[in-house]
Amino acid sequence: MDDHTNSKSRGSIFTTCNPFAVSKTFENVAKIRGRPMHFAKEDCACNAPLFSHKYLRTHRSGSLKLIRCFPHCCPIHSFGNFCTTSLDLKVANASDLVDTDVAYIHFEPTTERVIGVGDIIDAAPVHSDTRSMENLKGKWIPSLHRKVDATNHDIVYHFNENNGFGWHYGWVGTSTKAHRTCPHQMTGYIFREIVVDGKTMLCVLRRVSSPPFIVMSYRRACYFCQKHRASSTQDSKATQCECEGEFNTSKDMSLPPLASPCTAVLPHDRPLRPQPPDTHILERHLTILVAFVSIPSVHFFAAQLPTLESRVLKSLLQPLGVALGLHASQKRALRFPSVVRAVNAHDTSSSSPDLESLKTLVLDLVLSQLTLESVRQNAAFFSAVVPRLLDRDALHAAYAAWLVHVHTQLTTRLVPMGLSIDQLTMHVMDTPALARVREYVDAAAAADTSLGLDYFVAQLREVFMASTQPPHEAGLETASPLTGHWIYDKTISFLYGDSTPELDMSVTTLLRSLLMGYAFILDHRTPHMLHVKSDLRAFDSIASEFVLDQYPRVFRVFPNGESSMAPLSGLYHGDYIGQKTSTGVSLDFFSWPLHAAQPHVLRLTCAFSTSKNDQVLMLTISLGQADADATVDYAALAAIDRYATYQKAKETPVASFRLSYTRLR
Repeated sequence: MDDHTNSKSRGSIFTTCNPFAVSKTFENVAKIRGRPMHFAKEDCACNAPLFSHKYLRTHRSGSLKLIRCFPHCCPIHSFGNFCTTSLDLKVANASDLVDTDVAYIHFEPTTERVIGVGDIIDAAPVHSDTRSMENLKGKWIPSLHRKVDATNHDIVYHFNENNGFGWHYGWVGTSTKAHRTCPHQMTGYIFREIVVDGKTMLCVLRRVSSPPFIVMSYRRACYFCQKHRASSTQDSKATQCECEGEFNTSKDMSLPPLASPCTAVLPHDRPLRPQPPDTHILERHLTILVAFVSIPSVHFFAAQLPTLESRVLKSLLQPLGVALGLHASQKRALRFPSVVRAVNAHDTSSSSPDLESLKTLVLDLVLSQLTLESVRQNAAFFSAVVPRLLDRDALHAAYAAWLVHVHTQLTTRLVPMGLSIDQLTMHVMDTPALARVREYVDAAAAADTSLGLDYFVAQLREVFMASTQPPHEAGLETASPLTGHWIYDKTISFLYGDSTPELDMSVTTLLRSLLMGYAFILDHRTPHMLHVKSDLRAFDSIASEFVLDQYPRVFRVFPNGESSMAPLSGLYHGDYIGQKTSTGVSLDFFSWPLHAAQPHVLRLTCAFSTSKNDQVLMLTISLGQADADATVDYAALAAIDRYATYQKAKETPVASFRLSYTRLR
C-alpha cells in the first residue's frame, strides 16, 4: 500500500476497452513481445550488483520515505549526502518505438497485480500521480531524458538523474513477519498513448521488474547496515549484518514466496461505526483543543491549576489506588505531584474574564478524557482494532471511529451549556491572546499528512507488535533493589533555571508525565537491562526497554505505552543512553527538533536509586538544553550520530526534580 495512492484511481486504472479500436495497437504489441528490456546503470563505476537484497528507508521532512543507497552505492557509499544514484532502462532493438512513447518506473510489492504487456490502462491516474519537483511523492517516476543509439536502435531511458526526485517509497507496512519481509520490486514500463472512445489511454509496450528486495526502517537497522563513516573514536567490531530476525542478511535469509500475504486483509470481528462525512472537521476541532493546552505554558492556566489537581486526583489517581488494592490510609495519602513552580499573581492578572472562562471550559473538556476509565477504554479500543492495521481502508475507518468517539464525548459534555464544539473552537481561533495556538493549527492544516493519523498508526503498530511478541524473560542473576512496584510519595525538591515561566512545561507535558511516572513497575532482573511499565498505560504495548551499555540507542515506547516514533511537541524522541551507576541506573533521553522553529535539543536525565532498606525509590530528573544545528537533518542520522552533534559543554540547565516513591511490592 502506498500512502499517496488514491483508492478511486487504484480501482479504475485497469479499464475495459473497445477491442476493435485498439486492435492495431495489439498487433504492434504482438510484434515486439520477447524483445529485451532490462534495468541498467550506464555510468556505473563499480562492480557491485545493480540491486541489493535489502534497503533501508528513512523518514524525511514532508512525510517523504526515502530508500537509501538505491539501487546501490556507486562508486562508493556517500556519507556527506543522502546516498543514492540514478537508474536506467535499456531497450534493445527499439526500432518499433516512437518519440512519443514514454517510460515510467515505480516501486511496488511483488504481490500486487502487475500491469502486463498489452494491457490498456487509464492514463489519468498515471498522469495525476507522476513524480515531479512539485509532487515528490508521486508513484510514477518518469524518464525525463533518453539516449538513442542510431546504429543498433537501442534506447536508454534515464531516471532520477542527479537525484532530482529522490527514491521515495510510500508503502505502509506493519510488523508481522509476512509484512516485515514482504518482497518489493522496481518495475519499469514503456507506454504508448492512445485514444479509445474519446478517452486517453496507455498501452503497455514493454515491462520489466527488478529482483525482489525487502525494505527496513533505518532506525531499526543495525550499525553495520546503516553504513556509518569509520571513526577513530568508535570501537565498532561489527563486520556483518546484526539486524534482528528476518532482516538479518548474514543468516542466508530467504524471502517469503511471492504469494505471501503482503497486502492481506484480516477479517473484521465486528463492524466499525461508519466514517463521518468529513473527518477533517473532527481533526481540526480536536487539534484546536489539544493545541490550546499544549502550546502555552502551564502558568497560562494558573487560575485553573487547583481545579486540575483536584480533578486528576479524584478521577485518575484515587481510582488507580483502588485498582492497585491500596489500603484506606494509602489512598488518602495519594497526592498530585508538586512540580510546578509558583508565579507572581500579576503574571496572569491581565487575562480577561472571557479568556479565563474559555480556559476553564477547554481544560474541563480535556480533563474529562483523563479518567482511569477513559484511559483503559482507550487501551481497549486500540487492542480491539489491531486487525485493521493490515487493511488500509479498515485502518482509516478505525481512525475515524476513534475521532468520532472522542468528539462525541466532548460534544455531549457541552450540550448542557447550549454550546457546540464548532462554536467553542471558533471562539478559540478568534481570541487575539491565542495567536500561537492559531499559528500551530494553521500549520497543521497545511501539512501534507495528518498528524493525528500518523500518531494513531504509530500507536496501533506498537499495540500490534506487543500482541505478537512474547514477554521478555529475565536473567538468572539476583534482581537489583530497583526491581519492584513503585508509587509516587512526595517531591523532595525542584529547581528551575533562569528561563521565564512562559517557557515551562505545558499542561499536556505535565499530564503525560503523570501517566508515565506516577506508578510503575521497574524490572532490573536482567543484567544490563531495565524495563519500565506504567500503571497508567493508555495503550497495551510492551514495557519500555533500556539497554544499560552506555551506547546511544533508540527505545520503542514510553512507559505509558506511547510510541517513540510519533513526533510530540515538535520534537523527535526515542534516543537514549542507559548505564548502571554505583547507586543504581541512569538514563539520558534526547529529543531533537523537527524543524527550525524549535531551536533547541533537549536532554532529560533520570537517575534511579534506593534508600531505607530498599523500600524507598529516589528518582532524580534533570532537564537541560543545547542549541540545535539548523543545518543538520536529525531524522537522517543514526542515534550515535545525532548524539555526536549534541553540544553538552554548552548545555543550559532548565529544571531539576527529586521525587520519592514508596514500594508496593
